[in-house]
Amino acid sequence: MARSKRIFISDFHLNSQQRYQAGDAWFDPNIHQVRLINFLNNEVIAKAKLIKDLILLGDIFDNWVCPVGDVPPTYDAIGKDNAAIIDVLEQVQKKGIGLYYINGNHDFDLTAEQVRAIIPGVRPVRSYLGAGRSHAEHGHLYTLFNVLDYKSDPAFGRPIGYFITRLVTSIEGGGRGIADILHHLDDLLEAVFTPQTLASSIIEALAERAGLQDDSLIEMPRGQQISVRLVKERYRDLGSHYGFWEAAERVSRDLGGLGGAADKLCKKMAYNVVLFGHTHKATIDKDWFLVEDRIYANTGAWCVDHAHCVEVDQTPKTRKVVVRLHSVGGNGQITGTVRKGFD
Repeated sequence: MARSKRIFISDFHLNSQQRYQAGDAWFDPNIHQVRLINFLNNEVIAKAKLIKDLILLGDIFDNWVCPVGDVPPTYDAIGKDNAAIIDVLEQVQKKGIGLYYINGNHDFDLTAEQVRAIIPGVRPVRSYLGAGRSHAEHGHLYTLFNVLDYKSDPAFGRPIGYFITRLVTSIEGGGRGIADILHHLDDLLEAVFTPQTLASSIIEALAERAGLQDDSLIEMPRGQQISVRLVKERYRDLGSHYGFWEAAERVSRDLGGLGGAADKLCKKMAYNVVLFGHTHKATIDKDWFLVEDRIYANTGAWCVDHAHCVEVDQTPKTRKVVVRLHSVGGNGQITGTVRKGFD
């Protein structure tokens, strides 16, 4: 029997042992690790004869979720502190399943060499093109707050979302997860209508909520520091090169969903299937007012109560493409499926 299935999962947000112990990481090993490992063992490795590839669709590792007063963990430390998960990913490859890694925004600066050192044998790629003209990437490149920004940060390209996440993590009772960040952003977007720039208003307001002043320092990787004031200055022209309407559309994707971006991508590149992660909102739909005969699916996240994966299958004989959004229970087993397809 031919291996025809591709499995897509994203947004683990694995962090360091220090962050797990502090209780501010989005991934909770006491809850999420068993589910993830059971899923990989029972739904991937045990069914290896049917599965061609497993695609890790970004934000697998996370060094953004860290209070401003602590130095963010290195990717090497995150890998070592999640050795049990890394071991199962290696077992996936030993079963003949191709393992692909696509960067998200929370691991945007993880190099190909670094990810290969953490997960030997993995294949780092920018995007994954698969069966039935399907295209998969993380999805953050179509937003404003999370797209790489070398204009504001020429040295590293950090999106402003990096600092937003660091500040929200520093707010007492600020929450734990993307939903809490979006809550803060939605609450602050009225800043668009003030004389201040959008970026400066958001950073200033979040810093105030975290009890920080303009001269407060944010601990950065490699022993560096940056003040709140300098962050505001660097990102003061955020999105200016996009124009008002495109910037507004990108903000809406930060707050809402990526279905519109998927439509535009299908129309521009003639894709039939587009898969994103990033939003932590698992979804699947077929056809939209801009594009006919297209399927958009989102993989959701694994650092939340309800995990999901997406399966793309193309029958070798008929070439029929089927996309399935699977719900995954607490024991790591598939508990429900929504199916979309076309010939």
